[in-house]
Amino acid sequence: MGENFLLVEILTATITLFLYLKLPIKLLRVDNLKSLIFNFVFVVICIGVFIYLAVKINSYSIQKIGIGLSNIKSAIIYVLPLTLVSILSLWAIAKFRKNRPKVSRNLIRLLLIYPLWAYIQQLLVLGLFGNWVVDYFGVMTAVLLVGTTFGLMHWGDHLLFSLSFFIGICWALVFFSYPNLVPIAISHGFLATFYYYWIKKTDKWEEIFGSRGAYMR
Repeated sequence: MGENFLLVEILTATITLFLYLKLPIKLLRVDNLKSLIFNFVFVVICIGVFIYLAVKINSYSIQKIGIGLSNIKSAIIYVLPLTLVSILSLWAIAKFRKNRPKVSRNLIRLLLIYPLWAYIQQLLVLGLFGNWVVDYFGVMTAVLLVGTTFGLMHWGDHLLFSLSFFIGICWALVFFSYPNLVPIAISHGFLATFYYYWIKKTDKWEEIFGSRGAYMR
């Protein structure tokens, strides 16, 4: 039955990648908070369509797409050292660039909320799109496509493109062996936060919330 919906699945996957590469956001000239809301609503719509296709048509289980606590311990065993080594690498790169990496209040705040957005991204790219690619083209193709997707999201920043491609491949290898999104989403959120603050020297919290978050300082 799933083969009858192949074109629908391809269309949905294309929309998902279109979203993930942030092209709709770049086409809309709105402030960051409105972009965040639009992004969230659009993601929810894509997730709803994709979950229907995955669960109803392809008979995916919730565990297969990484939701829940199944395989979480095994996933943590691999994701934790990968994340720690990556954080240390970002610190070393920042020191080499003389960026004076430090932990600020806004960095901590972003550490707490970024994994939530990262979870949605990972659900789309790994749990849904990645599993679909595995079904039709195999694990290694899915691993490469996931890594490429993470890299392309950051096209224009050569360092971030390379790091995202590499870490995306690592996350995919772990996920397809031990499907669970929680440790991968936390890793994603932490690494992205440290990259913004230590490497790009960008206060992402201030950039997104601006004066709206002033009362939290």
